[in-house]
Amino acid sequence: MKHIIEDKSGWPVVSYRFKGHQTSEDIDGLLESWQENVDRMDEFFLIFHMKNYDPHIGHVKRLAGWVLSHQKETRAFCLGVAIITPKLGVIKMVLNAFLLISPFPFPYKLFTHEEEASDWIQESLKQRKTPSP
Repeated sequence: MKHIIEDKSGWPVVSYRFKGHQTSEDIDGLLESWQENVDRMDEFFLIFHMKNYDPHIGHVKRLAGWVLSHQKETRAFCLGVAIITPKLGVIKMVLNAFLLISPFPFPYKLFTHEEEASDWIQESLKQRKTPSP
């Protein structure tokens, strides 16, 4: 994934940083990574750093379609998704398009700062008594 940087070193927290114009190959890699997360059969959180996200309706449809066809697995293992972006208006619009195709089977929250997202995740992990990274 050239334009999406993945970091699984803090498992159960998996981070994706969007870096500019995402290609179809980047989305392929992201979907493969999501499948790997689910295949571990272990609970996890996702963080999307979307400061440099390039919205593309075709990519949104592919991502939403994957979530729709994997709802059972993502419901079982994905504890939540934190979306970090300074552009809340744009991301809300993209998120609404996504949710029209597939509602999230897990909690999600939008943040403008990484610290707020980290606090939300740590609190959620503490409530579940899941080890923090």
